[in-house]
Amino acid sequence: MAVPRGFRGVLALLLSGALVACAGSPGSPGSPDAGTTADQGAEATTAAAAPGVAGEDEYPVFAGTGEEYDAAVVTCLTAAGWDAVANQYGVSVPSVTVDQREEFERARDACDRQIGKLPPEPNKTKAEIGELYDYFVTTAAECVRDHGYRVDDPPSRDTYIEDYYTADVLWSIYGAVPDDMSQQDWETLNRDCPQDPEDAR
Repeated sequence: MAVPRGFRGVLALLLSGALVACAGSPGSPGSPDAGTTADQGAEATTAAAAPGVAGEDEYPVFAGTGEEYDAAVVTCLTAAGWDAVANQYGVSVPSVTVDQREEFERARDACDRQIGKLPPEPNKTKAEIGELYDYFVTTAAECVRDHGYRVDDPPSRDTYIEDYYTADVLWSIYGAVPDDMSQQDWETLNRDCPQDPEDAR
């Protein structure tokens, strides 16, 4: 399963490997949820608790850099028995299988409570969300189809903008990729059809 770094819209996408969201890209599919994206710009929770202390539904805020966060996540997940490695998208755990999703989610949540989550990025303006939508429905969607994957029909531009920070599951160009996609195939798709328009330039 995967959560591309910082993108809220993909929080519902589940793949066979696990990509832990962290610092870097702006917020969207915030959003594929492996125990993120992100994820950070996507769903990072700012808690009132001091770093290292979290309530039942609260997480401390990680105060370091994105690279330091990646390293801390790798250390924590490795100590818990997962084969975690940092890469350009965040922290990858290729060994996670579909049957291990719940177990991995528990391990990731325990790490979140131990080391905290990155604070969310500043909210995008409606104009910025609109530009992101334009990129997704044209360049990115065409790229995903060229790789042989289906793309769900998008909502209207206005609906996407309205839903960006309110929808439980935001439309994503990756929403229809198969659940059993390998981690290698996912990382290839995410590299060739990046979620951040800046990475496509």
